[in-house]
Amino acid sequence: ELLVAMTLAALLSVVMFSGLHFGRKAWETAQSATAGINDVRRLQEFLGTALSRAYPAHTGEATLSHVDFSGDARDLRFLAPDSQTDGAWAYVAVAETNGRIAIRVTPELGDNSSQDDARTVPGALTLSYYGTKKGTQQPQWYAQWQDEPRLPTLVRVAVSGNHDLKSTTDVALRVDAPADCVFNPLTHDCQER
Repeated sequence: ELLVAMTLAALLSVVMFSGLHFGRKAWETAQSATAGINDVRRLQEFLGTALSRAYPAHTGEATLSHVDFSGDARDLRFLAPDSQTDGAWAYVAVAETNGRIAIRVTPELGDNSSQDDARTVPGALTLSYYGTKKGTQQPQWYAQWQDEPRLPTLVRVAVSGNHDLKSTTDVALRVDAPADCVFNPLTHDCQER
């Protein structure tokens, strides 16, 4: 009887430890998935805020002027108010390489060594741009937006994270001004000359 009791106790302890191991693995998987969801949510929230405040600064010759906004399916760079310094501007650059999304915020008048914010998030990024390009009449979606006289009207940010997480957000840019405009930040419109 003692031998049978010891055998049953050993079997019960194996089953109990297996259950604890299974519970720990389930907890770790859920925690990892939650962290991935939070990373994607923070990335989209940051991009949404920065893009909605994009500034239509113009560059180039007067006849070839275009807004300082450059984007394709995997990379995006634009000028927006600096969230760290009141009254300052910063370039926001977002790029996806090797399964990681890198975000860099560089002061407008600084160099690359004076970056005030840099972060990476695991995942894949797909960007598209909605608006009217020069030479077209109707707005439509484009995979690239470069050297245009206006900012796009919308930017679609699609992020794929860990655990087959996919999230898409359309961000409306508040400013619709041509590159030769003298922009008034109070009225969000061109000033009269």
